[in-house]
Amino acid sequence: MSAKEYSDIRELLISVRKQILDVEPSGTGKFLNEFFDYRSRIKQNRINSFIESLQTYLQQTHYNEKIHFDLLNEEDFTDIFESVLRRVVVTKSLEKLNRFKLIITKSLIEPKEINFTESFLDLITGLHEKQIEILYCYYEIDRSLKRDGLLELNNTLRIELSSQNELREKGEKK
Repeated sequence: MSAKEYSDIRELLISVRKQILDVEPSGTGKFLNEFFDYRSRIKQNRINSFIESLQTYLQQTHYNEKIHFDLLNEEDFTDIFESVLRRVVVTKSLEKLNRFKLIITKSLIEPKEINFTESFLDLITGLHEKQIEILYCYYEIDRSLKRDGLLELNNTLRIELSSQNELREKGEKK
């Protein structure tokens, strides 16, 4: 059992114990309070764990020297950071958490004027890791086609083929 799973089970057992010891006739209000208390502790543990892993990541990589620490107080960065944290509390996937770390790191190294970070965060949250890998494969194929000049050739061939199909269809209609 991992430390994370142990922590989650521990939090659940604390909530169950409180519920058993504090029995009320109606019980529902107390149960809901304990449930929300339990969920709050889980979310807080996820945030703490993410921040600790982000700190370790930054210390262990070459990115640490490139970070503009003055950006930490900028409104754009704090918006991104808050948005990431909202997603961290509902994410258990280590791959997704690693992607969130990269987004935060990149926004501290080279902030962009046009920012699609929210869209990327939504994609990371909504897609399964295999789907992200497939999208990355398409990106790599497109990049290599552009590099080798094959994309323009492919587009030219499509246009010519489309023109030929139109001419053939016109000839068949007569």
